[in-house]
Amino acid sequence: MNITGTLNKDVLLKNYKGAVENIKKLKDLGARVLHEVDARNMSTNRHFRSHTYDLIIYNFPHSGFKYNDSNGKATRYELISRYLYICYCYS
Repeated sequence: MNITGTLNKDVLLKNYKGAVENIKKLKDLGARVLHEVDARNMSTNRHFRSHTYDLIIYNFPHSGFKYNDSNGKATRYELISRYLYICYCYS
């Protein structure tokens, strides 16, 4: 199991008080925790190139833009569409 996030580890640990404990629990369960993963570019990420997956769970993150921001909508659309395409390629 791979657990991914866009934040680097230092920022994650600084901003989320339960991060250390959660990461430890995930690793104890056998998960690999990967930081600074951009879902739009997973096909070029060395951690994903040689794997296929039976199940992919995506939490549809907030991309940092206001809902009425057309650039934010385009960014979210690009993120989700690229991610789903990559999921299709790896299934």
